[in-house]
Amino acid sequence: MYETASSRISLYLDKIFRRVLSDKVSGRIILDVGGGSGAMYSYLREHIEITGEKLRANPLYILYDPCQEFIYYFKERYSGDPYIDIVQGYAEYMPFRDSSIDTSISSFVMRDVIDLAKSLVNMIRVSRRRVIILDFHKPPNYFFYILELLYMYLVVPIIILITEPRLLREYLTIAYSVIIQNKINELVRVYRRKLSRRIRIKCWLRCVFYLLEIE
Repeated sequence: MYETASSRISLYLDKIFRRVLSDKVSGRIILDVGGGSGAMYSYLREHIEITGEKLRANPLYILYDPCQEFIYYFKERYSGDPYIDIVQGYAEYMPFRDSSIDTSISSFVMRDVIDLAKSLVNMIRVSRRRVIILDFHKPPNYFFYILELLYMYLVVPIIILITEPRLLREYLTIAYSVIIQNKINELVRVYRRKLSRRIRIKCWLRCVFYLLEIE
């Protein structure tokens, strides 16, 4: 499965990073942009249940993703769950009202959107409190960048061939997406120039992985 393969190639560090993201979520309505198979929901459900008890009202987690296969899987996985809703669509074209969401999140998705600026503007537009983005990226340090590429092109294919060989082509595409990115420090400069809100960034492994908060 895609979710299992992703954890393996990140050496299960994604679980730590997703926990950090979930601890920063606030509010009653959470939008997961590019939520895929619902990997983040297992981390967010505790927050949603606690929020529901405090407010004595049902919180809502919205999975928003363009992929029908992921949506089918998520429906089967969490069938009957009272806290979820599913909307199919792209980050660049969100059918949500302004400030209708408390917190918008994305995990390992923004690197792959067609129009990053438009996706980001949409997430900010619909969010009352904050936008939180977790992803891996091109680090500013060339040594770590080369290590990242070597890992993505030499080690990752071996892991995928052993565990999920049918996903090999997709993971090689992910490796290529690292090459065509801006460096993380350049990306943050663009965000700060374009956005009026406060931006905070937390990095791991010299910014191979990062968590970006926009408030």
